[in-house]
Amino acid sequence: MTIKYTNVNTKVRAMYEKTFQTSDYEELLRQTSVKSCLMLLKSKEEYEEPLQDIKDEVHRGALEKILQNLLEKDIERILALLNKEDKKIIKQILSKELTDEDNKIDIVGLRADILNILSIYRAKKYYHLNKDETKQKLIPIKFRLSKEIINKMCEQTDISDLLHIIDSTNYGRIFIVENEDLIEKRANEHLYKYYKEQLRQGKQTLSTILAYIYLRKIEIRNIINIIEGARYKVELNKTKEKLVM
Repeated sequence: MTIKYTNVNTKVRAMYEKTFQTSDYEELLRQTSVKSCLMLLKSKEEYEEPLQDIKDEVHRGALEKILQNLLEKDIERILALLNKEDKKIIKQILSKELTDEDNKIDIVGLRADILNILSIYRAKKYYHLNKDETKQKLIPIKFRLSKEIINKMCEQTDISDLLHIIDSTNYGRIFIVENEDLIEKRANEHLYKYYKEQLRQGKQTLSTILAYIYLRKIEIRNIINIIEGARYKVELNKTKEKLVM
């Protein structure tokens, strides 16, 4: 087992060292135009080549496509280091075609639980969906949330009652916030810290690979949000509120 993942974990952690860290975000946040944001991105090894043909301006959709293509190339490089069985598992997880077998990988199970809680919260707070409609929104695996607890959450019509049930789960402390509007940000920040810890530990499982991929997805969203903030002259604090770091 150790030999199986040591090489790929070393590769993935080296790849992560080239990605955006807190100081990089702070530097990008100081930029006041799309042009200056792009110039800064091009100064980073990871983004220099993909952005070389972009000059002073780029539409959001085009930039998202460039960054997504970059991530897909990274994933291909990682998959090339894996055996056939592990490649299949990673592809299955990333395509969201999950089964209860996948919750044996801690990072997949924990992520599914937290995202499911968020989906239930959104379904009830913003769309007032019934039990069956809410369950259709969920990732179809369970980790530390029992079937009974999930059903109970999906049955609620009052947000206060839902939050009380959430508080009774293993994830209650994540969702304790003074302002309900911060629930999603708090949950995403918890996942971000969890991914970083998984990457740091470098466990001899597929968790290290998945942690890197999930962190890169967050990085893409952060970069897009910062550049859009610069494009539309959004107040810095409002842009920061959208970031997960």
